[in-house]
Amino acid sequence: MVMSNRERVLATLHRRRPDRLAYSESFWGETLDRWRREGSFPAQADAGEVFGFAIRGHGGWISVRSRPDTPDVVVDETEDTIASRNADGATLRWHKKHASTPEHIAFEVTDRAGWDKNIRPHLLAFDRRRMHWGTAPYGETRAKAAANQEAFAYTGLLPFECMHPMCGHENMLMGMVDDPG
Repeated sequence: MVMSNRERVLATLHRRRPDRLAYSESFWGETLDRWRREGSFPAQADAGEVFGFAIRGHGGWISVRSRPDTPDVVVDETEDTIASRNADGATLRWHKKHASTPEHIAFEVTDRAGWDKNIRPHLLAFDRRRMHWGTAPYGETRAKAAANQEAFAYTGLLPFECMHPMCGHENMLMGMVDDPG
C-alpha cells in the first residue's frame, strides 16, 4: 500500500514499517537561488514538493534573545561585513553578501555570573514576542502540509544553537564542563 507522507511519519513514530523512508531537509535560500540560476531547479518550485519530503517544517524559530525588541548596535562595518553587538551582549561579525555563520568577537556572558546577570532575568517570564505561532508563514506552511497530506513540524534550535551565540563556543563548552547546571 502506498502511504501519504503524513502516514509515513506517523508509522515511523509508532514504530511501524513505512512504505519508504520519511525524510525532510532544509536548504539555505542561497542554495536554492544558485540551483535556480544554474537551471537545475524550477523557478518557483517548492523544495519539499520537488524532493518529496515527508515533513514540512516551519523555520520561524522561537526567539531566545534575552530582550527581543532591543536592536543590534553596529560597532564596525566594511564593504563585505558588519559587526554588531546584540541585546545579549554578544559582538558578532556577519557577511553582507552571503549567508554564513558569524565570526564570534566578544561576549558579556563568559561564565555563570554573566549569565545570571545579563540573560537569565529576561528569560524567566513568558514573552509572546518570542513566539511566531500566529505569523502568516506559520499558518500557510501548516495549511500546505495538511493539504498535501504531509507531517508538519515546528522546527527550532536545540540548546547548543541557542547558547553559543550568547557566549561563544569556548565559553559555552567550558561552562558545560565546569558548571553543568
